[in-house]
Amino acid sequence: MNSKQVVLYPINYNSYKPINIRFLLFWILLASLLTVGFLLWDVTGIWVGVGLFFLLIVLIKISFLAGSQVPLVHLMVLNYFMELVVCSFILYFYPPDPIYDIGHDQYPVYLSYVVPCCIALYLGVVLAMKKAHWIPFKHLSLKKDFPAWAGYAKHFVWLGLFFTLVLITMRRSIPMSLTAIIVLLSSLRYVGFYTLILTGKKNWWIYGLLIFGVEIIIFLSAGFIHDLVLWGLGTLFVISYRYSWKKRVPVILLLGFFLLFIIQTIKKDYRQSIWNIDISIFDKISIFGDVATSHIAENNLFFRENISNTFARFNQGWIVNRVMEFVPDVEPYAKGTTLLRGLYAIIVPRFIDPNKPLAGGRENIQKFTGIILGEYTAMTISVAGEMYANFGPYGGIIGVGIFGYLIALLYRRLHKKALENPVWWAWGPFLGFYAIKTSEGLWEIIGWIVRGIIIMMVVIFISNSLTKRHIISKTK
Repeated sequence: MNSKQVVLYPINYNSYKPINIRFLLFWILLASLLTVGFLLWDVTGIWVGVGLFFLLIVLIKISFLAGSQVPLVHLMVLNYFMELVVCSFILYFYPPDPIYDIGHDQYPVYLSYVVPCCIALYLGVVLAMKKAHWIPFKHLSLKKDFPAWAGYAKHFVWLGLFFTLVLITMRRSIPMSLTAIIVLLSSLRYVGFYTLILTGKKNWWIYGLLIFGVEIIIFLSAGFIHDLVLWGLGTLFVISYRYSWKKRVPVILLLGFFLLFIIQTIKKDYRQSIWNIDISIFDKISIFGDVATSHIAENNLFFRENISNTFARFNQGWIVNRVMEFVPDVEPYAKGTTLLRGLYAIIVPRFIDPNKPLAGGRENIQKFTGIILGEYTAMTISVAGEMYANFGPYGGIIGVGIFGYLIALLYRRLHKKALENPVWWAWGPFLGFYAIKTSEGLWEIIGWIVRGIIIMMVVIFISNSLTKRHIISKTK
């Protein structure tokens, strides 16, 4: 097959029916029964049951969409439900360290805010995507040329790996104003990798092994796994879209969650073992293997303390709860001032105003929770926390819903480009990486997307220019 072409089938929006109605009704009935069960149990009030119902609806939606698009906005909603509702519910029975513990008395109040926030986020996404077509890869078009930039997929991989090496070796010496740009440039390795998958290159898996090999080395070097997990999810959904894996997605997600639980349980002892020790990556691999073997041999992965520590690391709810306890009793509602400051920070370059707010949410964390962060610690109060800090519970819920709607509108633009040619999905995880992360603040997310769009446009412009020059030189 020509690398510039892909043979697909013509679109027929009317004839394509992606949903098995009986299967859908089964899952909705199951979700309803589980919800009723939680309502009758009534340990923490009605909100756990309501949250569980919508969580299962989102999982059903993702399962159906996995073979017809790259469902990034639905993955964002799933992540919010998991980190704000599910993790906090597990920790209700396995209380973590006091600083991360929401507390039994406060928990129903906390749920009465975060569950409606997650639902509002989902409804915002549904509203923005209500007329989107769900078309699988093979139904998209008839023998259409790929865009010019797709021919440079391997160049993107190597360029991204180069900037990844820059980050690994020079991160602390890179000016703050350039760090975000270099992180985005390093992420081009995934754009190239996903382009290779979507254009049907037979050797795409070799590049995947290389890229994830580097990602695993980064994890073993620093002990941070969040990026590896999110890029792994992005890869899963690109592959499931390309090869119609939607029936396999729930099983892979379940196995992946179990594996992540094990790694996260091991990670605490591993990070303590390598902290402030100057050793080679090979020694770190050996230490990780020793720690993992020790945990498995002692059969302590599912001890109460390990369950508590593991889910506490995923749980972002304790930060939102701190905001709810701190505002307005200690700090009054911001009434939109943090949103204006964030907008200013994005619009005004740092060389014009060196004192503009820094990314990472340090100022908001201290102001709205009273937590003072260490020099190299990055933490935000999250979108749900910032909306509460500005507008209170009801305004916060509406604000989160509007956020979901606007993010889904941007996603909808990418969705339309992908209907023209499926290779455009390669840019999806690149642009939406931060939006998926519950731990990121509103303006960190928007800043990532804005800078990502600029870099995408520059890369596409350069690729088009190089392609035109190549064509002109050939004609001469």
